[in-house]
Amino acid sequence: WNDAQITFRARAPLKAGQVQLWAGFRCHDHDSRYVFALRGGNDNDIYLARYAPNGGAEFLGFAPLNFQAKPGVWYRLRVVILGNRFQIFLNDEKLPRLNVIDNQELWHQGSFLVGGGWLPAEYSEVHIKPLSGQDKAAFLALGNECWSPPPVDKEALRRTERSQYSPVLVSSLSTGRTNICLDGN
Repeated sequence: WNDAQITFRARAPLKAGQVQLWAGFRCHDHDSRYVFALRGGNDNDIYLARYAPNGGAEFLGFAPLNFQAKPGVWYRLRVVILGNRFQIFLNDEKLPRLNVIDNQELWHQGSFLVGGGWLPAEYSEVHIKPLSGQDKAAFLALGNECWSPPPVDKEALRRTERSQYSPVLVSSLSTGRTNICLDGN
């Protein structure tokens, strides 16, 4: 595949410890491919990189999810590829989470792959088609646009957090060491 649009649904099984949904495009072999992922857990982002031998590997970008990815939930990913620009969409969002140009594109075509993470994942509804017509026009119309999280009203957040605050009441202290659980508060 060269210029293409790839869509699929993926999820981590309900009993998985966290979400790690990996896929790739323009794959030549294990060492020469683009990889992207919806990563939960401590990462909690969408990630894109180029794997290449002889110092050709490069991290291309990541975008925070603004929510905690959960096992058992299906996520729809769409990757649109035109030349050296890659757009990665999440679910039915109109703007890509990542909109990246690879300035050192090492190859222009290759296979598509699913999987490759270190945790179990399930994939369905995989569709690949050449990028042309309306899809290509929509890709070009986006230019450099990218999704961004809604702004946070920090003052309102502060008010809410302060209204929920309650002090810890310590009923007794021992003569030695006293452990007091704050439960993250």
